[in-house]
Amino acid sequence: MGAGKGGGFIRYSRYMFPFVDCVIRLYSELGKPVPISDVEDCMRDIHALRSTGGQYEGRDAALINGYVKTEPVGGRTRYVPKAEGVVNTAIYLALKEKLNDTIDSLSPDLLAHLLECLRISLVTIMISKVIQSIPDYIRAIKDPEYAVHLVNVQKFVEEFLLGIGGVQSEELNQDKASELIRDSALVSYVALKMLAGVEVKGLKPKYYDDVKEFIKTNIETTLIPTLPNPRLALVQLLIIACRNSATRIMAMAH
Repeated sequence: MGAGKGGGFIRYSRYMFPFVDCVIRLYSELGKPVPISDVEDCMRDIHALRSTGGQYEGRDAALINGYVKTEPVGGRTRYVPKAEGVVNTAIYLALKEKLNDTIDSLSPDLLAHLLECLRISLVTIMISKVIQSIPDYIRAIKDPEYAVHLVNVQKFVEEFLLGIGGVQSEELNQDKASELIRDSALVSYVALKMLAGVEVKGLKPKYYDDVKEFIKTNIETTLIPTLPNPRLALVQLLIIACRNSATRIMAMAH
């Protein structure tokens, strides 16, 4: 699943994940391959990175690790996210949000190892979650009133239990709820495939950022411990996530 031998990075730069994040955001927003000038603006505005040449350093690392690919458009080079970039960027951003700058103090090898541990742990969690959600999704698609109920339950969980934003109630009707349920089912299924390293074909650009945010939110809410000291949280995360992933790998191998 990793970019290099043993799951490590072939090349690493602190600009790599911000670069990939911006490619994902802009690709979803624009619906087409992204020029590097737009990525540079995004890295400045979203990630507060103003270093001259940082976008090229991040791009080179992202390309060699297989996180983005190039596409020629009118004789110019544009950029498109790849599944590996979506997954690892989502996990990195979750770590960055919860652990702040502590995550950037890790060596590239240790960071790559942690990303892999969290990825494997999330795959095992997501398999059961996706399977358990199938009956609700099927019922909601057939019954618009149940779709509204299900979206409202998800909204309550997101806003009051997880502390993240949800769908505003005034925007919600049966058609909107049904659309949200269909999108949610697709995003969770695609996220699981990407996490497992299974190729995803024909995914519309608008869903790439949704998949990234879905993985990021699930990492934050299910795997990263909440402790006042980010360094203690990181140590606990390394112990728990990597121990669990190693145990599950051995269990699946037998």
